[in-house]
Amino acid sequence: MQAKSSETPEEARLSIPTSLESSADFKARLGNLLGEAHTHVYIDTSFLMWATKIGPASRGELLEWLRTDLGDRAHVPTWTAHEYLRHHVAGTIVEELNSKSAELKTLVSGSFTYFRPFLDDPALPAAEGYERLRASARDAINTFEHVIKSAKDWQQAYRDHANQIIEYINERVLEVGSLYDDVAKIATEGAARYEGRIPPGFQDRHKKGVSAEHQNEYSKDGANRYGDLIFWREAIGHARVVSAKAIIILTNDLKNDWRMGGETNANIEAGMRRPPPRIHPMLALEAKTVGIADVALLNSQYLAGLLRDVDETRVASFADVAIIPNPPRPQSEDERRAEAKERRELENEKLASAQAAAAAALAADNGYLFADDPAVVVTTVKLTRALLESRKEPDERAELLLTKTRNGVDDYARLTEILDQEAIAGMDQNLLAQMARSLHDRVLDNSPGYEETLADLGGMLPEIPPSSASALTLGLMASMYLEPGSGTSRIPPRSPIARLLLDAPYQSYGELPAQVIAKRLSANDRRPLHMPLETTVECHFETDSEASESDLLHSLKVSGVEVLLAAQIEPALLLRNLIGAAHGTGTEILRAVAELFGLPFESMDAVGDDQSGYLIPEGMGFKDPTRVFRAKEETDG
Repeated sequence: MQAKSSETPEEARLSIPTSLESSADFKARLGNLLGEAHTHVYIDTSFLMWATKIGPASRGELLEWLRTDLGDRAHVPTWTAHEYLRHHVAGTIVEELNSKSAELKTLVSGSFTYFRPFLDDPALPAAEGYERLRASARDAINTFEHVIKSAKDWQQAYRDHANQIIEYINERVLEVGSLYDDVAKIATEGAARYEGRIPPGFQDRHKKGVSAEHQNEYSKDGANRYGDLIFWREAIGHARVVSAKAIIILTNDLKNDWRMGGETNANIEAGMRRPPPRIHPMLALEAKTVGIADVALLNSQYLAGLLRDVDETRVASFADVAIIPNPPRPQSEDERRAEAKERRELENEKLASAQAAAAAALAADNGYLFADDPAVVVTTVKLTRALLESRKEPDERAELLLTKTRNGVDDYARLTEILDQEAIAGMDQNLLAQMARSLHDRVLDNSPGYEETLADLGGMLPEIPPSSASALTLGLMASMYLEPGSGTSRIPPRSPIARLLLDAPYQSYGELPAQVIAKRLSANDRRPLHMPLETTVECHFETDSEASESDLLHSLKVSGVEVLLAAQIEPALLLRNLIGAAHGTGTEILRAVAELFGLPFESMDAVGDDQSGYLIPEGMGFKDPTRVFRAKEETDG
């Protein structure tokens, strides 16, 4: 059944356009045509050859659109498939790529050597910024050389590219119909049409065919010159059979034996290099004679623009490669720098985002509550600075966090409930150390409401990511070993969470803080009986050799410092009061020592302690712990 037309074949008349169509109007018209059920699309060889060259993502978006949006309304004429096969076997694309690469290499190889002397006079106006100009020229040449290398690499992927196109050809190729009969008599018809310059293909009247002997050489004769005509006859013949009301030729052919000439760049949309393609009026007329009311040409550039307007995300890659805008005007130096800065900032944002995602995943894998903030940097140098900064009062954010966790306030919350990545986002090692040291100092100063918060923080350290935990541990240890707001040794070290902090140097998050604290203490005139990372606390018991009781305790030295007094009047320091008996084992006595002087009990090594027990003289007690320390010269010696 023949498609109906507003004009019968006998009434069909040539219509010559008198006005140009803008890019926007063209895309709107073609968009409407493509959406009509009675519009059929025929794809020519030039378009498929171009689609072979583009990347997998771009080609995938194009093929997905052809398959889903057009479906069985898109067709590959047999002649198109035949020509594509011929080029595929002959290696046309690869051969052309090699030829262009060789031309480019020849041009590039001697360019810099030739132009270099002309870039050596900074007094010339054209040589402004001549040093940068030389460097830019060298970079441009390096870029072209990289393009040439990439072209060679592309050849390795050619077969995969071509196979995707061949798969689509096999899906949508037309039934052969009368093609062989048409080919047998095409020379007679073609000669007559070309003599009268009747499209399509009259520009190919001098085109050569491929000889049988030399597939990559050309002879003077051959049917290839009639390829466009054979394609056209096959397309309109099929369109007539399926009652198409309109047809669109998908082609990248630029010759004016398909298009109507006289095109200008007026009304071209920004980003489009060429005017919209207009079908030659004689082709439109011929189509009307077989009942096809409308014929249009569509190339890759305008197809991409049309699809981008509908759904940019769907064809982002395809549009990027198909729409090649005019080159921009040369950038000024300020613009170049601004663009480079913006590009770096964007790259840094992407990198930070990727790093944050990786850190979050790693934190989850390792059982941490959250990921370390990039602002937290933990090295010996950074923590040494953080120790100095920790003497300051916490900033407003840290103060607010501590206030919220203070037991007794109206909006009180446990630290375990609110200490997360958001709560300390952007806080570096200095601020974290300040916050932890201030919290610990407040508890030692008997400020009410902070004891629970300190206990929570100490218990959470193994679950806090390592860098943040290190900074917090530094602040806690600084308060335990140093006086508030200074680097002076706190004698003795004190902490409600002493057991946790004494063990911290042997945890992954505590080793560096312990080294920094120990170095600070070693510079002080007064040092505690035990400093972080010292593995052993040497303790030496002595009994009174002249007493009638052989086990009468006479002396106890810890790290070489005597800690006992024969006569102590302070009840809280009396040894008998502390152990609750007149006799005590070495272990019981050392536990009391550890408690009073802030020592790690597990590291205390008693020399001369046979565990048989000691008789404690009445009135014997410990010296005032605030006056018991190792002097600098003693430890240095």
